[in-house]
Amino acid sequence: MTETLMPGGGVARRPLHFIVMADCSGSMNNPDGHGITREAWAKAFAFALLDQARTSRRDFVGILFSSSHQMQTYRFPKGIASIDQVLAFVELFFRGGTDFERPLTEATDILEAEYNQTGRAKGDIVFITDDECRVSPEWTREFQARKAKLGFRVFGVAVGMAQAGGVLTSLSDHTSAIQEFVDPSVVGDLMRVI
Repeated sequence: MTETLMPGGGVARRPLHFIVMADCSGSMNNPDGHGITREAWAKAFAFALLDQARTSRRDFVGILFSSSHQMQTYRFPKGIASIDQVLAFVELFFRGGTDFERPLTEATDILEAEYNQTGRAKGDIVFITDDECRVSPEWTREFQARKAKLGFRVFGVAVGMAQAGGVLTSLSDHTSAIQEFVDPSVVGDLMRVI
């Protein structure tokens, strides 16, 4: 576990939170050439990250989102979850519209609560989407200010896209585009970055 110097000379340990957000909007139901949907790939990748969190004993938070009124948050302390909890996480699919602001605000709130409670800053957010959404300039300014204060990183993963772009790229520190869902090297490359 890495340590971070805090104002006043104190030392804070790096937080254990690992937040994975998966888009569950209707457009994520589009399949690739092998019949695998964007949503299925996103959930499989989230499940792989849950396993990584369990191995490294990091708290895992999964946020499934669609329209602004469609969001569900799952918490798996130290990456540990029962089979029923995992099934609830991977089987939920909203099929609504797409709203980035509410789930990203939720993820930021989780990291800020830890910072306010323990003084631990920094964290990782993995944001899996097909990048089809807009955010307001006001919200973007507030998000970037909170990101600078808390020091978290955002890894954007654009599924079903030839390249990442748009809002996902503007909000992320690192973006990847996934078009070929059956190529294991793609997942390997992402795991090395995240």
